[in-house]
Amino acid sequence: MGSKLIIENKMKKKDSLKAFATFLIWFGVLGIFLWALGKSLGWIHSAEFVNMIPYFCGGSGILGISIYCGKVLARLDRVEKDIENIDGKVDEIVKDTSAIKATIGAHDKRIDGIERKTYDNPSKESK
Repeated sequence: MGSKLIIENKMKKKDSLKAFATFLIWFGVLGIFLWALGKSLGWIHSAEFVNMIPYFCGGSGILGISIYCGKVLARLDRVEKDIENIDGKVDEIVKDTSAIKATIGAHDKRIDGIERKTYDNPSKESK
């Protein structure tokens, strides 16, 4: 029960970070769009803090994209580790299969020997 809560808590953390990154991206896009619209329609006049709006919005968009890319790269690292783990398990399976083939080959030889002895030298009772 406790491990399930830990996993759910980790999932909520990942989802909240992804949601925050998405918010930053859309905030930047929307801010630049509204600034450009307001500037082109003459609603925004040349105050210094108003001229800085595109920089702040662009920065928040870049920050959001960076966070999102970081999450994707972390997920790719986990996938790479999982693939390496699978490769190791496949190697073990190949070794085990080779051992099984060798054992079956040895059993086949023993069975062939027993069959030859049985069919080549019929017992006296069958005569």
